[in-house]
Amino acid sequence: MQKMMTDRRYIFMGTPAFASSILEYLLNKGFKPLLVITQPDRPVGRKAILTPSPVKQLAVEYNVDVSTPERLMDDDLLRNIQSLKPEFIVTAAYGKLVPLALLAMPEFGCLNVHTSLLPKYRGASPVAAAILAGDKETGVTIMQMDQGLDTGPILTQKSIPIDPEDTTGSLTEKLATIAGPLLIKTLEGVLSGKLRELPQDETNASSTSLLTNKDGLMDFTTSAVYLERQVRAMKPWPKAYGFLADRKINVEKAEVISEDRVSEAPGTIVGLTGGIDIACGQGVLRLLEIVPAGSKRMPATALAHNLTLGDRFRV
Repeated sequence: MQKMMTDRRYIFMGTPAFASSILEYLLNKGFKPLLVITQPDRPVGRKAILTPSPVKQLAVEYNVDVSTPERLMDDDLLRNIQSLKPEFIVTAAYGKLVPLALLAMPEFGCLNVHTSLLPKYRGASPVAAAILAGDKETGVTIMQMDQGLDTGPILTQKSIPIDPEDTTGSLTEKLATIAGPLLIKTLEGVLSGKLRELPQDETNASSTSLLTNKDGLMDFTTSAVYLERQVRAMKPWPKAYGFLADRKINVEKAEVISEDRVSEAPGTIVGLTGGIDIACGQGVLRLLEIVPAGSKRMPATALAHNLTLGDRFRV
């Protein structure tokens, strides 16, 4: 079966490191795409240096043809894809909806690698959503794409536990390691005609949106349990943060030290020994590692000596 797989004609579409890990797995198995499609180079960092996506960087390293269109409904692009006669297309976090003209082109359709157990957490930020919700597990779904947003029939799924220390970054890396093998297994089933599609249960569907900087703002009127999840869910981006007076404090790591209701107003600093302890709407959150605006990452205790009990974070 492996020999038959390596002889197949396919196109890979993806953009971030998650997709790059999957593509590298396929390449290392001798499964080279005819073409890689990824997002155009984007400005990165304070100096706005134009930088290729992780998928493009990998494709160049492996000498795979790359296309970086602004629009998938580009006539030249579609003609080029049609001339390649792909049997199927694999997408993984490409970043844009695939148009019907492209979905209908390959004989075996377009298979999408999604980082949730669909139909739960469709959309752009499923890993962060699972952490925020306090879920005990998440996983990878390989689905046959249709015109909706992650609404197509399910082909295969594999679940993994969410560890208490997991961030969106660490959990995404774990999901990438299981996605490659699951994709190969799924393709074998699809190409042999032995794999049956399973329609998604719309009654259990939920959606997520692209994260924005505002998603990182900590609301201390909520529970300490939720805020600790938010710190992990917003890492590596946009980072959870609060304001102490007018100074922005990014929070790299935090822990819940009490889930009991406290008498102090939310946002009030109630302890400065093991970190910076903050009263919440329910419980107390201890900041362990922080990045104050204009400073480097530091233990919260390094800032604590400049504070006094009763100081308050903005709510």
